[in-house]
Amino acid sequence: MTEKGSLTVIVYDKECINDMSGAKLPQKIEVTYNNKRYNGCGRYLADYRLNDIWKLVSINDTPIDAKKLQKGAPTLEINLRDGQVIGRSGCNGFGGLVEFKGRHLTISRKAGTMMFCEDDGFEKRHYELLSPKEIIKTKNSCYKISLTLVKQNAGASVINNPEIPDSRNDEAVEETSNSIMNSLKGALSGVGLKQVMDMFSSGKADTNNLVVQQATGDLTGKLQDKFGLDNQQAAGVAGSLVPEVMNQLAQKAADPADDSFDLQSIFNQLSGGKTSGMNLQEMLSKFKGGLDKDGDGDVDFQDLKTAFSGDGSIMDKVKGMFK
Repeated sequence: MTEKGSLTVIVYDKECINDMSGAKLPQKIEVTYNNKRYNGCGRYLADYRLNDIWKLVSINDTPIDAKKLQKGAPTLEINLRDGQVIGRSGCNGFGGLVEFKGRHLTISRKAGTMMFCEDDGFEKRHYELLSPKEIIKTKNSCYKISLTLVKQNAGASVINNPEIPDSRNDEAVEETSNSIMNSLKGALSGVGLKQVMDMFSSGKADTNNLVVQQATGDLTGKLQDKFGLDNQQAAGVAGSLVPEVMNQLAQKAADPADDSFDLQSIFNQLSGGKTSGMNLQEMLSKFKGGLDKDGDGDVDFQDLKTAFSGDGSIMDKVKGMFK
């Protein structure tokens, strides 16, 4: 619904021929606006930064030893415009099809050379990854989301602030996002893990959260050192901007209807991929279920240890991944 009426868009996965140009497009589009129906052809818009030659460096977090493969590390060249991929498995070459829909990338291998490969079955495992199925679901990075939220909320505190020159607005926005991301990563590597998990599980972050306080203090110092603001001015900017952005970040992470990113992708990005083998959604459910395990009326670090198998070993493992 819009202020001026209702708008419905339906995308059909069937080939469509443009009546004017004769061009064939992969989807048929039907748009209904205020009871008027319009038909046309289209395709999903892809992120063309994917058009490149990619080298495989690991499978399920296990590094690839290119020296053991006859022709080095496997490669994959993506051409989204033509819907094709070509690559090498480390021995044989192959070609196939690629399709991009929304944030989903599907690759299927169609043909290839058939040389004998002495690779202990590596090529077979590699080709299994390229079977006709969705192999990539792209996510917006936590940093990118944070930066976008900062830009959306920076009007009064940064953009319209006479103390920050217009030529340095983007720099101030970026420093704000950096302060938020660095504080999250720092908290996850220390005793702030509870505050981060509580923030993302509840979908709320306010000035009482230690991570919010740390990010606010970090930005205050940067605004003083790099932009020449006095303490009161810097604290005012950081205090109005950081809590609001981090609260919106928490809301997005806790909202099951918002698939731009989730807890797993956030932790994977902040840990450099080290948490990719852990079920963080299951861990998050323990926070939602209540954590006062020792019955003392509050939630403390001992409760966290008890929540994760009793001895703190899993907690220590998670914390160590961010160091």
